[in-house]
Amino acid sequence: MGCARGGLLLEAGALGFEASGLEPDPDLARAAAEHSGRPVRAGTLADVLLAPVSFDVITLFDGLQGLPDPGPTLRRLRMALAPGGLLAVTVPDAGGPWARALGARWPLHDPRPGAVRFTRRTLARALGTAGFEGVTFRPARTALTPGALLPAAWRSRAVWLPVGTLFALARAPRLV
Repeated sequence: MGCARGGLLLEAGALGFEASGLEPDPDLARAAAEHSGRPVRAGTLADVLLAPVSFDVITLFDGLQGLPDPGPTLRRLRMALAPGGLLAVTVPDAGGPWARALGARWPLHDPRPGAVRFTRRTLARALGTAGFEGVTFRPARTALTPGALLPAAWRSRAVWLPVGTLFALARAPRLV
C-alpha cells in the first residue's frame, strides 16, 4: 500500500514474491509499474476490494498516520492476510527523542488537525485492537528531504537519519 516508485516491488519480485502495488498518486503508480515490472493500481485502500485471506505479506509504509481513524484500515488489512500473514508498517514516531526535542519543527510532524501521532504504545495498541498478534518493533531509518535539516550546499546529497520512524511487524492470527 503506497509503493512510491516501486523499489520494494522490484526487490520482492526478485525474491520470488508475487508482488503487486497500490499507490494513491497516479504518476507514481505508473512509474512504479514501469520500474518494477509488477502490477500497480492507482488509488487508495478505499478504492479497492481486498479479498479475504488473499495476501501473505502486506506493507504499509508511511501511510497509516495520514488516516483520521486507522482502525478500520488495519482491520481490513488483517482480514486480507492469510492466517499467520505478516503486516509491516512504518509511521513517524511521535514519542521518540527527535519528535520530543524538536516539537513542531520535527521534519515528520504532521500539523493537520486530527492527524494521528503514533508512539510505540499507541501503534501496538492499534494493531492489537485490529486483531493482530505478536507485534514487534525493529530499528528504522528515515529518508529526509535534504533541505529539511541541511544547509543549501548539502541539499543534493541523500540523507538517511534515525529521526524517528517506528517499524512494526504484526501477524494475523493463525487458525487453530
